Amino acid sequence: MHPFLLARPRVLGIDDPISELRDKIRRARDRVYEEIRSLQQEKFLNHLTEQELQSQLVTARLQAAKLIEQQSQLQQTVRDIESSIDDELSGMDTRR
Repeated sequence: MHPFLLARPRVLGIDDPISELRDKIRRARDRVYEEIRSLQQEKFLNHLTEQELQSQLVTARLQAAKLIEQQSQLQQTVRDIESSIDDELSGMDTRR
């Protein structure tokens, strides 16, 4: 039964969409972090004022925070699904 439990996300077909969503969130977060680095570089080159930098940093940081929250929610959802599956499988074992 142990190999079945290890392979269950692929068996149930939920691993690929979850992985894709994780990757999408990670890529979006990486883009925001790159944007923050670019803003800091623009400020260093005097292409932005301090006020412009701070304004744009606030927006970028809010985007990053939203993506981190989405990632956290996704992880919690995966844990909930895994727990539900584990409960179902445990219930099947006791019914036999």
